[in-house]
Amino acid sequence: MPNSSKTAILVISVTTSTGQVGQHAYPAPNTPEGVADLISRTTTRIDDAFNPATPKGFILENPVVIYNLDHVVSIKVDGLSENQLTDIAQKTEQRLGFNSA
Repeated sequence: MPNSSKTAILVISVTTSTGQVGQHAYPAPNTPEGVADLISRTTTRIDDAFNPATPKGFILENPVVIYNLDHVVSIKVDGLSENQLTDIAQKTEQRLGFNSA
């Protein structure tokens, strides 16, 4: 199958208390294993950001920004299929101890 000229991109948007939105773009791999790894790494990033046992900051790349968790209002993930985004949300909820209905 020919390679599409449009590469899938995962975008993580972080909204801060000042209203600023930082966007971080990650190319989505072409294999199911690569996508699964990207989902796992994304889930870990979000988990680390909100885990009280980790420092009060976290780093995202593309571009590299260090966020102070005290000033983060929300983290949004876009760019993958609905099923893949649901997988990220469910895994993050489980890691953070939320019950999913």
